[in-house]
Amino acid sequence: MRSFLASLLVVASLTGCSSDPSSSSSSSSGAQSSGTPTTSSGGTAAPKVTREMVRPAIEGTWTGTLVKDGVSTPATLVVKVRDTLATQCGGGTLSDDGALQILCIPTASLGIEAELSIGEERRPLLGAIEVPQTKFTGWGIVSLSSPQASIRGTLDPRTEAGAHQGSIHASVGFAGDSYDATFTNAR
Repeated sequence: MRSFLASLLVVASLTGCSSDPSSSSSSSSGAQSSGTPTTSSGGTAAPKVTREMVRPAIEGTWTGTLVKDGVSTPATLVVKVRDTLATQCGGGTLSDDGALQILCIPTASLGIEAELSIGEERRPLLGAIEVPQTKFTGWGIVSLSSPQASIRGTLDPRTEAGAHQGSIHASVGFAGDSYDATFTNAR
């Protein structure tokens, strides 16, 4: 059974998810912009993620704390959207809705730029937020980097007392040191 499932996953990765052979790259990150992602049996998994949905969730000024060896350091992250949203096929998954099939999981990727400030030091960063789901719920994977700094983490929505407050939980590399960080952005 394991070898059968492994064979299915290999076939899925070799055949891809898009039924449109004319799909082309639409962003500097190489993300493939295809119409509607498809299943191997021809069904569709239409993405419901748009640039207009993701932009307000990530763009803005985030305040946070970097923690290393129990010492906290305040930091600021200013994020701006820089590209259009591109959708590509993410990892396949097995589904049993009456018939075993391999599904394409649409992954939306939106290019972002940021500036990380710690004290008087500032570092520009480039990267993306990826949304590996068909419906945007406020959650995404944030990845930013430059030769001098990097941020890798998750965007997590929160609603408290009627006000939306997002948070980014991340690992931060800055000036040769590694930190655990949490940034928040009250809306």
